[in-house]
Amino acid sequence: MTDYTPGPWHYATKGPGLLGVFCGDGRLARPADLIAGVAASDNHEANARLIAAAPDLLAALDFLTRAARTEPGMAIYEAHLAEAEAAIARARGEN
Repeated sequence: MTDYTPGPWHYATKGPGLLGVFCGDGRLARPADLIAGVAASDNHEANARLIAAAPDLLAALDFLTRAARTEPGMAIYEAHLAEAEAAIARARGEN
């Protein structure tokens, strides 16, 4: 169903000023290759936290959009639901 490394992910500093994003079994999560080995700075740490939260964010957004589609009165949020569903599709490589 997914091509990404399953979560949970976490970020950690490794060595002097280096950070990475790791999956549950301690392996480096592949998207972190973009930041692994880069000297840590405030925005690199923030990026790592966001990347580490991505699987949880995707699952939560997917749950909420599916739940909202079953609730009466949610038509007023149609534009937001469509944006959320498009983001989910992009994350899954469906676009």
